[in-house]
Amino acid sequence: MEQKNVTVNYLSRDFTTIREDLINYLKTFFPEQWQDFNVTSPGMALLELNAYVGDLLSYATDKKFNELFIDGVTERRAVYRLAKTKGYKPPGVRPAISIADIIIEVPPTANGPDTSYLPVFRPDMKIKGAGQTFGTVNEIDFSSDFSEDGISNRTITPILNGNQDLIRYRILKREKIKAGVTKIFKVEITANQAKPFFQIELPDKNVLEIIDVISINGLGIERTPSYAEFNDFNLKYFEVPALPENKIFLQDDTVDDINGVKTGGYVEVQRRFEKDFLSDGSCVLTFGGGVEDVNAYEDYVDSLTNVVKCPDSSSLDVSGVLNNTALGAQVNPNTTIFIKYKAGGGPLSNVGSNVLNEVSNIQSQSLGSNTTLIQGVLSSTRANNPIPAIGGVGLPSVDEVKSYIAANNAAQMRAVTLDDYVSRAFQIPGKFGAPFRIFGKVEDNKVKMYILTTDGAGKLVAASTSIIKQNLQRYLVPFRMINDYVEINDGKVINMQIEADLFVDKTFNASEVKSQAINSIKQYFDISKWQMNQNIYISQLTDFLRDIPGIINVVDIRFYNMEGGEYSNTVHSQANFNRTQDPNTGVFRTQFEFIDNAIIGTPISMFEIRFPEKDIKIRTASGSPDNATTTL
Repeated sequence: MEQKNVTVNYLSRDFTTIREDLINYLKTFFPEQWQDFNVTSPGMALLELNAYVGDLLSYATDKKFNELFIDGVTERRAVYRLAKTKGYKPPGVRPAISIADIIIEVPPTANGPDTSYLPVFRPDMKIKGAGQTFGTVNEIDFSSDFSEDGISNRTITPILNGNQDLIRYRILKREKIKAGVTKIFKVEITANQAKPFFQIELPDKNVLEIIDVISINGLGIERTPSYAEFNDFNLKYFEVPALPENKIFLQDDTVDDINGVKTGGYVEVQRRFEKDFLSDGSCVLTFGGGVEDVNAYEDYVDSLTNVVKCPDSSSLDVSGVLNNTALGAQVNPNTTIFIKYKAGGGPLSNVGSNVLNEVSNIQSQSLGSNTTLIQGVLSSTRANNPIPAIGGVGLPSVDEVKSYIAANNAAQMRAVTLDDYVSRAFQIPGKFGAPFRIFGKVEDNKVKMYILTTDGAGKLVAASTSIIKQNLQRYLVPFRMINDYVEINDGKVINMQIEADLFVDKTFNASEVKSQAINSIKQYFDISKWQMNQNIYISQLTDFLRDIPGIINVVDIRFYNMEGGEYSNTVHSQANFNRTQDPNTGVFRTQFEFIDNAIIGTPISMFEIRFPEKDIKIRTASGSPDNATTTL
């Protein structure tokens, strides 16, 4: 019998091509047995059925193959698996964020508010409105001018009665709030469940963050742990980005605060967990895999020593090596784990301004002894959100996760570029001295960062305390490249005084126009709108003033560099003529000489009008230019 050769095309993947291959195969190998190739025949139906199955299998194979690569992935579960292999953790639902003005009223003393009745509100005071619940993010200390993030945020206003007698003080603190409801989830760990890398899946699909995780000995615990227990270092499990990371930046309680700034440093923790969000929004906590009371290295060395001393020993016990805590400590048997977390958020948490007004869940501490006064202060608590709450979104889309994977894979949690260092520096927790502005540059093979902070009145501080710079330097250590040296320095503050001559329409009240011009200049130079290394363009300020109703012309604007006394000691290079000194205060006043009608900023400095009430001076003239009336 003549042997027939035919080449099978294994690349055929669609219905038509597979069908043609099957027909050619049958005609070649079974020419007499299979001659039923009519389109309406049962034989052709069977042949096309096989081609259809082959087409479906090819489609499924192609689809699964595409799901292995970032460029081709389309399924949510597949892109989450890819993210995990690339070291990126997709976020869950995210909450809307806003600020709230928290107001209390306290009794007075001869020197101001009675500080013994200025309470400290614990985090997560609830503020409700528009069907949403928000909670305060940080501890609120009404005796401090600063928030926990290091931002000046306190305003004190006297309250007078009808006879103009002082009866109380109104204290306002502006604090961050975040959408979400705090919940506590309890899991009992029996002897059989206590195993390495134990996982807990929380019941909510919209978990926003994990607040605290503690472990208490015993089973069948019905009570809710106290605030002190949730903050007990010995009971806590600490969240880390990945289990191999065994250090977190914590407050050093052995060192006293300096002007409200805490001392921080990296602390090694064995009891830790990592958090992952699944494709359906579920949140899973994974705990460590080692035993806390086993020192693997010492056990291994002891075992080696025993073998040397006893050469007849038949075995080497290395069980301790298998139970080390390099990936964290595993959960202990016969304990109960309590997980405090926030759930909610999402697009519905984006609400308008002035709608969050209902206050509840106030947990406070006060030094005062009069319970009636304490209760009166607490009952006076009010809140309002002056700006809308924004930022609430659902789970990221597949395309978003794909783009984040690529960016995360390139960054690898390292500060590689100068922008990486600056961005990371701004992420230091505020209680350790958050910088207000940072300018970075590379010089002499060093990463040099110049920082500015603010005081209790919201004014720039030229010389930051050493503790802030030390905290920042420690915080950046794990993120820097091995051959990078980071140096933290103080920036410079250039204090100014402004004089402006304005020509005002005679039909307008000159005093009102003057007042509006002062407020406008004050807003224009609000330090929250300015950066280091930013220039002042005189024409922009002139245009800004011309927009004020009643101002016909900006006749002249003069800038002066103020130095000494209550001002900084920085002198700008353009401040070079008409230098005078106040004999009473010792303050020097030097006029700026414009370059191209501008004052050029320097990289490590920032402009500020420190005292707008006395350092913004307006002179107005009204009437016709040849017959004007001048008002100082």
